[in-house]
Parts: sequence; C-alpha cells; structure tokens
Amino acid sequence: MTRSVFNSINIRARASAAMMAVLSVLGCASQRLEATPNFLRKLRNPSDGCSACHTISPRLNEFGYKFRAAGYRLPNQIGEREDKPFELGDYFAGGITANYTANKTETGPVSSHTNQFAFDNVHLWPFTGSMAGNYATKIELTFGPKGVFGFNAAYMRYTRGSNDKFLSARFGVLPKEGYGASDRGVGLSSPLFTGAANYNQSQYFSFQSSAGGEFGYYYKRTAIIGQITNGIVLFNENGTITAYGAQGGALIKPGGQVTSSSPDFQIIANQILTSNGGGIYLQLYHGHSGIPYVGSKTQFYKNEFDRAVLYGSYPVHKRLLLLGGYSAGRDHLETGETFGSGGWFASAEVPIIVEGSAPITAGYRHDFFDPAKTKLLNEAAAETAFISLFTHSGVRLAGEFQHRNTDRGVNPNQLFNQFQVRLEYYR
Repeated sequence: MTRSVFNSINIRARASAAMMAVLSVLGCASQRLEATPNFLRKLRNPSDGCSACHTISPRLNEFGYKFRAAGYRLPNQIGEREDKPFELGDYFAGGITANYTANKTETGPVSSHTNQFAFDNVHLWPFTGSMAGNYATKIELTFGPKGVFGFNAAYMRYTRGSNDKFLSARFGVLPKEGYGASDRGVGLSSPLFTGAANYNQSQYFSFQSSAGGEFGYYYKRTAIIGQITNGIVLFNENGTITAYGAQGGALIKPGGQVTSSSPDFQIIANQILTSNGGGIYLQLYHGHSGIPYVGSKTQFYKNEFDRAVLYGSYPVHKRLLLLGGYSAGRDHLETGETFGSGGWFASAEVPIIVEGSAPITAGYRHDFFDPAKTKLLNEAAAETAFISLFTHSGVRLAGEFQHRNTDRGVNPNQLFNQFQVRLEYYR
C-alpha cells in the first residue's frame, strides 16, 4: 500500500514539473504567425481573431455556434450571394498534432509504464465553407501512421430562413455539434460516461461520426434537431472487436448482419443561456449494435440500446465557467435481459490573462461512471487537471494529468495515472 501511494505521488510530482515546463513555454508560443484558419480568412481576419467565434478555443461562443449552424455564414446573410471573390484559402485548412504521453497502470502488485513522443495526425479540411447563399460543405480528414483514419466529417448543408429563425439540413458523415459543456472540451480527454457500457463485455457504444441525415430548426437561442444515421459497424481485427462509425465505403454493415437494416435515431434540444458558453443541451439516442456472444468473435446478437445525456454550463464569473453532465443508458444482454449504465462529470475552467500573450485556460474535472448498475463494484472515478493555450495564429499547446481508479470487485482496484502534452498547429 505504501509503495502504491509513493508511486502515485512520484508520478504526480513528475507531472507537476512537466506542467511547469509547459507554462514556461506558453509565453513564447503566443508570438503572432502569418497563418490564420480558413474561416478567419473568409471573414477578412477580424481584429478579435479566434475570439470572434470561440469563448475558450476550441469551444464555440453563441456567435460561433450560429455561424456554423447557418452554414458558415452570418445568419442574417442566409440566401444572399457572396460578394467576396472565390479564394481557395477560404475553403481549405490543415493542421498537425504531436503528443508526449507518460502513463502508469497499477493492478495490485503488477504495474506497467509507458513514456513516448508521437507525431500523431495530420488533419485536412478541404472544400469547407459557405457557398451559393444557402449551401455549405464540411470535409475533415485525419491521416495518421496507418494512413487515412476516416472522415471526422463529410457533409453538405442547406439552410433557409432569417436571422432569428431558420431551418438547417445536413446530409453525409455527421459529427456532433454541441454548445457549452456539450462542445469540444478544452482538456485532452473526454468524460468517462462517453465510453461503452460493460456488463460482461464492452457494448461498443459511441457517438462516432456516421453517415445519415439531419433536420434542425433554430429559433433565436433555441434549437431542436432530429437525426437518423447508420450507427456503428464492428470489425474483428486480429481477434479484437473494434467499433467505427458506419460511414460508407469499407465502413459499412455487412449484408445479413443483425443490425444491417437498423438505423439509429437521435433527438437533440439545445438552449443557449449566455453568449459566452452558458447553455443546456439534451441528447436522446436510440440505436442498435451487433455484440458478439460471450466466447465468440464471429456470432453476434442485436443490442438495442438507449442513451439520455444532459449537459449544462454557466459562466458564474468572467473568470469562472462551471460545466457538468449526466448520462443514463440501457443495453441488452444476449439473454434478452436489460441492464443500465450511467455517470456524471463536474468541471470548472478559469481563464488566465497574461499581459502581452494569448489567454491561458486552466481547469479541473471530476468524473464518475458505472458501466453496469446491476453489477456490483465495477465503477470508475477520475480526477483530471488541464491547462491550454490557443493563439490567434492557430497554435494550441495543452497539458493534462489524469488519475483514474477503477473498481474490480474482489480483485485489486486498477489505478491509472497519465500525463500528456499536445502541440497542435492549424493553418
């Protein structure tokens, strides 16, 4: 026990030292570069830069949320022909990502440790932007060491209406479009409840980008959205079942599979409370996934599942944003019985203003997730501290430390400590 505590303290001390190193670099990283992302170029580089669309990058503010929903244009310009001459740089952007990760896993007396640098991904956004008054496209490709990972997004959007109320339709590979606590996080990890339920094996659930269609109605600060998609497809990769969003091409459900003709449905309601990140977001999801019978990698049964997720956020002070979320789920076992899962998170974020440099944001998040409520002693809890800088020039430098404790019943708990630093550059 003493040794475990000592090791935990030791890795936290190393993480703290590394975090101080990140802080020392932040001031240098804020120097202005010549490049700007494509939407800033399209808007003729507004003086407030990324702050025009973001509260704390990459999270959107109210203007940025409506700008995206209206098809990457001002809502009061829906239907208007664009007077700006076509420039390729307005519709094309790219980025690179590099990571340093150190982690340690302890299960009783057994421990393992990794420590490595990685040049992870190249991201491309070709043909992304507004066009012809009512249309817009977004394509996001990710390339990594194994080649093309797939589409994070690839859709056509049509919008019609006015500034206060408009309709929006998307068709293609659809990513999530959140606001406030449901938007992309400032930290480097996602809340635990976004993972899969697990009674005796993973239920392979995830909100991955999948092919389908969506219709939404936006009225002032309220949005109601309905979506139908292909859901996920499972592959047996060298004896390991892996889930991907069913996007088309190679990522399709094989004919005759138990879920090959079963689409997923989703309803989303979003209410903006404040222009700087305060909002309520409700997500109801009904889907289907093929789960292998216990002991088999080739025979599957149909898991009909449901998820309800509620997010909330509010800026209680100009230097403090509070965020939270709650999730509840239901899945089926191969016997036809059902079991529930659920979790929650609470987070606080504090912008740190440094004279002469880009803003820095520090934050803390507590997570809890129970992957199977009818099964005792399998819960996971995590404490996560993070810090991030995103300059107007498209440089993001972020660091995060997470300590996670997973209950394993009669077996020793599993302790996981991870420190990571990520450098991203977008042009």
